[in-house]
Amino acid sequence: MRQLSRIENNDTLSALGIERSIDKLLRKQPREILNQMDIPCAYTRLPYTTQWQIREVFFNKDLSHDTKARAITDILNKIPPEQRYIPASHICRDNKGTKSKYFDSYSAITYKISFTFKLSELRAHLPFDDFEAIDDALRNETFSTE
Repeated sequence: MRQLSRIENNDTLSALGIERSIDKLLRKQPREILNQMDIPCAYTRLPYTTQWQIREVFFNKDLSHDTKARAITDILNKIPPEQRYIPASHICRDNKGTKSKYFDSYSAITYKISFTFKLSELRAHLPFDDFEAIDDALRNETFSTE
């Protein structure tokens, strides 16, 4: 999602322009990608139920940006004042260029590996050290791309 980073770091866009551009980009993403994303960090200290409601609105491809904004505002207005916590806008923007200003997980990609064969069959075709490295990575979650 390099496009997201480019949008967020585009100094020619207003805050509203950034929001609309991000919404446009998110609408183009497959559901699998959207399911991996968290709601914008500004909402992560709200009650869990509220976060869930915001997520349902925020990642809804059928709603326009303006409709989403109104719906999220309505959700936030229903929270008791003592439970409303929206951080200052700069809280989510301290890591320019290294992390999303809005999302904590946009760059976290989960890979799902599924095999159409048994690992024991793989063992028969690979050198012992190679198989052990794969087996260790899968069982111990030590896989690294480095």
